[in-house]
Amino acid sequence: MMSLEQARAAVLDGIRPAADTEIVALESAHGRFLAERVRAAVDNPVFDNSAMDGYALRAADLTAQRSVFPVIGESRCGDAPAALLPRTA
Repeated sequence: MMSLEQARAAVLDGIRPAADTEIVALESAHGRFLAERVRAAVDNPVFDNSAMDGYALRAADLTAQRSVFPVIGESRCGDAPAALLPRTA
């Protein structure tokens, strides 16, 4: 197995900075990378928004021969989730 230091050296050995930069139209920019950092002037959306729906399960509960987990709560956008109890979703 490769050590972390060996892996880091292998990755860094294959990285080279771009020699030149150029300005291209957006439709021609596919496959390219930015030469400088770009930040949005305004957050969009302007509120906290979760882009994913789903269920939380404890990994320890997935080892049992159990396929039904009662849903005990809901975590809304911007709210901290409640503690997940064993054998629940």
